[in-house]
Amino acid sequence: MEAPDPVAEGVQKPASPPRQTPAAREGLRAGTLATALVLVTAVAVGGAVSALVNYDLIGLGHLPRCAVFAVVILLVANALCRRFGRGHPFGRGQLAFVYIAVLVMAGIPGQQLVTYLYVGMIGSQYHAAGSSSEYRTEVLPYLKPWMVPVQDPADPFNAEQPVISWAMHGMPWGASVPWRPWVRPLLLWTPYLLALLFLQVCLAALLRRRWDEERLTYPLAQAPIELMTYASEKAALPKLMTSPLFWGMALIPAVVHTKNALAMLYPYAFTRIDLNKNVGVIFGEAPWSNFDYLPIQVYFETIGATYLIPVGTGFSLWFFWLVRRFICVYRDTQGLIDHQAYLQQQGIGAYLLLAALCVWGARKSLAEAFQGAVSRGNHARGDSSHEPLAPRWAVMGVVLSLATTLAWGVAAGGTPLSIGLMMALHVAGMIVLSRLVAECGLFCVWTPLCPPQEMVARTFGAFRPLSPQATTALCYMGWKVQDTASMTMANVMQGFKVAEMASIRPSSALWLMVGALVLGVFASHPPSLKAIYENGYYALGWWPRGTTDAVPASIHNLTKGLTAFKGENATAVAHGALVVTALHLLRTQFHRFPLQPFAYAAALGPQFMMDRYGFSIFIGWCFKHFVLKYGGVATHSKLRPAAFGLIAGNAAILLLWTLYFYFHPVEGVLVTE
Repeated sequence: MEAPDPVAEGVQKPASPPRQTPAAREGLRAGTLATALVLVTAVAVGGAVSALVNYDLIGLGHLPRCAVFAVVILLVANALCRRFGRGHPFGRGQLAFVYIAVLVMAGIPGQQLVTYLYVGMIGSQYHAAGSSSEYRTEVLPYLKPWMVPVQDPADPFNAEQPVISWAMHGMPWGASVPWRPWVRPLLLWTPYLLALLFLQVCLAALLRRRWDEERLTYPLAQAPIELMTYASEKAALPKLMTSPLFWGMALIPAVVHTKNALAMLYPYAFTRIDLNKNVGVIFGEAPWSNFDYLPIQVYFETIGATYLIPVGTGFSLWFFWLVRRFICVYRDTQGLIDHQAYLQQQGIGAYLLLAALCVWGARKSLAEAFQGAVSRGNHARGDSSHEPLAPRWAVMGVVLSLATTLAWGVAAGGTPLSIGLMMALHVAGMIVLSRLVAECGLFCVWTPLCPPQEMVARTFGAFRPLSPQATTALCYMGWKVQDTASMTMANVMQGFKVAEMASIRPSSALWLMVGALVLGVFASHPPSLKAIYENGYYALGWWPRGTTDAVPASIHNLTKGLTAFKGENATAVAHGALVVTALHLLRTQFHRFPLQPFAYAAALGPQFMMDRYGFSIFIGWCFKHFVLKYGGVATHSKLRPAAFGLIAGNAAILLLWTLYFYFHPVEGVLVTE
């Protein structure tokens, strides 16, 4: 896959630092390490409570607001120190270390762990003792006791140790959190959770070199680097913050979100600025009614990020967003139904082929890495001392992580083949998702390969359905990986790029990321359980309280109501693969062919994803297109601070209000994810 010409596409790629020896690059200072660990702990604790109580996700996506906000806070500290005649305690390199640490773990106290782990460990037992008594025979007999705090379905009515009933309905006044029953399951789930995270780190290390050779621009990584860069050591503010354009654009999200926050606090005095509108009913009748209620939602960071990506990529993203609707129109004219299932299956084919193309493109470096791992020698091209993780160790890490997940799944009652297939789908999704972030600058990506456990069960159902024991293990494992909105691998990739652009030691950045991930997992447990027991699941945010029976319901559907994949499903998968093939061939043969195959795949995720961000991408593309057309590359470069202002202003004001609502909770959130 060849990258387009950056100048022709209006992309200003930050200049990479000159090649330095690892010793010449800036190392991690003790004070910076301490600051990073404190911030990681604060994000884990605050983010977990915020995600559960309000479903306010401070670490959502691949430009986490909490990570940008952490940089802004340290920039303020630098300015204050400079004001009193001292130097910057945090230069660009040290700021990069802090940003990377928060970046990679930001999704853990949210959609990567907190909003799924705990409810999955108690939901089946609670509902088995209540109205959904079929779970008593369909789920509980196949649930390993070590996977849950208690297994007895009668526990919700046990007055002596109501581990589950208190979690669902809240503790009585004066009671304390029943910590002890949770110790064993959380410790035994940890190897699986850490293996998933370490797998993503190692995959990112293996693919990083090839993607650098393809000149991917990593648009979301440019924002923190620009924020951290000072014109001189004596400057009080980074160069970007001396631009009036930066502050002018940062003011837009600040004013809008502040007005909306005040409307939440004082609804009789302020009215909200609606950022989530739609076009309403335009046609009213099929087939063109598929364009009714087309969303016109505004996400400021998406507008800013779109200005940083190639024009052709931005065009492809919003073009395929609309093409998805035209496909539904065509299917209506043919009398076809269930459009969303067909589009998801197209997406499966697109994702699988794109993952294969990514692996094929990196085949030489991957082969050398595998050869080095097998022969215990250094067979990587060139000098691998500049790699964050030596290729042979990255290969070993992938193998060890996959072996751990496979062994854990078998111990939980799964079959090696079903667990292996689920992990293969998970890996394919991670690779394509990471590419979408690195190349298309998407803030959040939900893939069509979810939920993977359902796809595996339906695939086996076409031949030999899985046993109830295997299905139970598969669903409990898949529940932890099915939400891809904050996938760690994409953030690790960005962390490597930030480390390169900030000229910091890649190995130091790597181990800081690993430490932040481990700390993020363990630091999230106590505040999460405390928030759950103090409030009860049915008093938590809209998403956590609505998922209490998701796991047992999934097991029930895949055992008693399984719909196996059929021939038409395979045809839809083939359609997706064929379109990707055609787009890939056209893009490689015709240099200026505008349509991007990865953008096509992005449009085939869940419909809400591109409906949420499509209009903002269109706005950002229009602005960039007309600036380049009438002002040229020079004008485009001068206006880049506007994009960074939208991104930084949006992150800063949302985090400030999130902190306020953390201590003064209100109903609802400022921004939907």
